[in-house]
Amino acid sequence: MSAIDRSGWRTVRLGDIAEVVTGTTPSTTEPRYWGGHVPFVTPSDLTGHVFTGQTARTLSDDGAAVARVVPAHSTLVTCIGTVGRVALTTVPCTTNQQINAVIPGPEVDGTFLSYALATQARVIERLAGVTAVPIVNKSQLKDLRLRIPNLDHQVRIAQLLQRASEVLQQVDSLIAAKREFQRGLMQELLTGRRRFPEFASEPWQFRRIGDIAEINPPTEIPLADDDPISFVPMASVTEGGGGDGSQIKRFGDVANGYTKFQERDVLVAKITPCFENYKGWLAEGLANGYGTGSTEFHVIRSSPDVLPEWIYLYTLSYDFRTRGTAAMTGSAGQQRVPADFIRRYKIPVPSTSEQETIVRIFKKVDLEIGLLQLLREQVETQRRGLMQKLLTGELAIPVSSEPEPVHA
Repeated sequence: MSAIDRSGWRTVRLGDIAEVVTGTTPSTTEPRYWGGHVPFVTPSDLTGHVFTGQTARTLSDDGAAVARVVPAHSTLVTCIGTVGRVALTTVPCTTNQQINAVIPGPEVDGTFLSYALATQARVIERLAGVTAVPIVNKSQLKDLRLRIPNLDHQVRIAQLLQRASEVLQQVDSLIAAKREFQRGLMQELLTGRRRFPEFASEPWQFRRIGDIAEINPPTEIPLADDDPISFVPMASVTEGGGGDGSQIKRFGDVANGYTKFQERDVLVAKITPCFENYKGWLAEGLANGYGTGSTEFHVIRSSPDVLPEWIYLYTLSYDFRTRGTAAMTGSAGQQRVPADFIRRYKIPVPSTSEQETIVRIFKKVDLEIGLLQLLREQVETQRRGLMQKLLTGELAIPVSSEPEPVHA
């Protein structure tokens, strides 16, 4: 028996309120096990808190009979390699051996349990210790301690947290829609398919990037060792374009062994999978006008008659990234886009006035996306705060009344 405190919450062992099942992989040499309708989940398929059934591979009924089918409303927890990733299932599925499925018993709500386990992700990570391949076994997971209220309170808490998550999903949908609009705009404006009337009579000239910009130019940084400088690791450059130069280092600490660049240079990630994921940034707001960063960046410095924003837009285009991927060299996992690909890649170059007009439009769209991302950060912060308060009992929920609507 677990003791109930004055707030009505009690501390329980996970294995006492839920069944923990380790997944298994049917033989890959048996074709009859594969290619059916049953989702086969691996850690790479878990990209959010809710798993909706989309997987890279599926099992047949025969394959599902070999592997155990996990019911909907169970929680999947990654326990080998990438440890502590948590997702609630919405459909029956199977998993590989890197995932433990937590199947709730009669005294716990499945959705509540998934949120409770999500707050314990760091604890689960620490259970793995420091090893070459982090592992949390089933017994360790079953011994995890959680605080839970009665079932009615669990359901109410889960409802509130679901509403908060829905608000976050709505913002994500808005961001995705705006990015899709941006991609369509690129297809129209950067190809000349749509022209502004005042420029329609002016022909575009196609020129190699190497003829209108320097690729990986030498950069002399006139700073003293103690002067601050922006430091940009690969993690500071976002997928889809964008970056952050707010990480400041002492110049003497990063003067050697890193890529050097200056204000308004274009950075393009050259290594797989960063290049394929559209990592790149027009460096702006650098401390003292200079930066150093990952050696996995190519640097493009435009000539005076071409806006760096114009070149930057083309480095984010589907054609540039697709052709660049095909041109990669090197061994698997360490493939890189050669500088010569960028140097030879041709883009249309209109007049400076037309470049400025098109760039202004994309800056407006970028601003709108940035505001939505800021809203997302605020909603996520509120959601996490709500989770913390609800899942610790700090915020009491009257069971007799309907939950209050959650607002962004």
